[in-house]
Amino acid sequence: MKIEMKAGGKTCLSFYGPICEGWSEKDKCFDEKTVKNMLSGINADDELEVMVNSPGGQVFSALAINGLLSQHKGQVTIHVAGLAASAATIITSLKNAKCVIDKGSMMMIHNPSSSVAGTSDDLKHEADVLDKSAQSIRNIYAQKTGLDEKKIKQLMDAETWLTAEEAVELGFADELNESEPVTACLKGGHILAVAGYEWDLDNLSLHFPKEKLMAKDNITKSAVANAEPTAHVEQKADKAILMTAIDLKNNHPDLYQQIVKEASTKERKRIKALVDIDIGSNHDIVVKAMFDEPKTAEQVAIESLKDQKQQLTNSANQLQKDGESLADDLADVGMPIEGALPKDYAQSQKDEIVNSVKTELARLAKSK
Repeated sequence: MKIEMKAGGKTCLSFYGPICEGWSEKDKCFDEKTVKNMLSGINADDELEVMVNSPGGQVFSALAINGLLSQHKGQVTIHVAGLAASAATIITSLKNAKCVIDKGSMMMIHNPSSSVAGTSDDLKHEADVLDKSAQSIRNIYAQKTGLDEKKIKQLMDAETWLTAEEAVELGFADELNESEPVTACLKGGHILAVAGYEWDLDNLSLHFPKEKLMAKDNITKSAVANAEPTAHVEQKADKAILMTAIDLKNNHPDLYQQIVKEASTKERKRIKALVDIDIGSNHDIVVKAMFDEPKTAEQVAIESLKDQKQQLTNSANQLQKDGESLADDLADVGMPIEGALPKDYAQSQKDEIVNSVKTELARLAKSK
């Protein structure tokens, strides 16, 4: 979350990360409290540009943020730069706001979910809350898109992932931003890299013929001359041809759709796996792996274990130092002191007690 002041009285708010209450000020999360604080520091008539890249999060926080932004008097533009999934689409569906989505970005809508334990009455109550939450969300989507409730329910029931173009077509976004290039690169004759993801064409169930992708006659001179965005497709180590992302979609729609589907599935599984291993103490590592330096759950798990081991080592070392300091203090205690060592103890008995304290503290430090 950050505020950036731009020329012409425009204010840019960045909503990056999950929608939830942060564990600390360093956490890259946001909720209604942080949004309210941000809005309180700007002019109510300022033009707002809200940048969104979020996998979603808590439904009621997203609803509250939608309400807060709807009260802003100035013009509001929502800009999806990457992903607006789940509860994040409640924010992008802000009434009377323009939603612009970058080409290559995605949206995802589904029914709200929860976890609950208790009696059958507790479960029934939670189910009722989820049904009413889903209805509230459908109402917001219907107002934004103009789609009927039956269609929206079908999309939510199916957990629908939308490309930028599909989001505009269905009305979840108002405008497609094509200024950012989407790159594609064929490496080694069978590895197709699109927008940072690599796909082995030999292992795709589609069994797409690589020769068609490589064929020069599929790329017209006019397409090359007007290519924007563009991508280099390596044919040989010393030779390359030019292909646009639009060419890939138009000339090879089956391959394009499979790449989009597998990319969204892969990213969703990665995010879910990271959320599942978030135990609080490793929250900063998990959030960083989601957005700043993308990593798999396995990589984060190893990093988290190393971090926990280092913390335990530091705690044990500190406990050992504290124990030695306390033992030394006991050894230096002058006699007699009430409640310490009795006056009539021999020096050997005092030494024995001090050594016992040291041994026990060392054992405790080691056990940690």
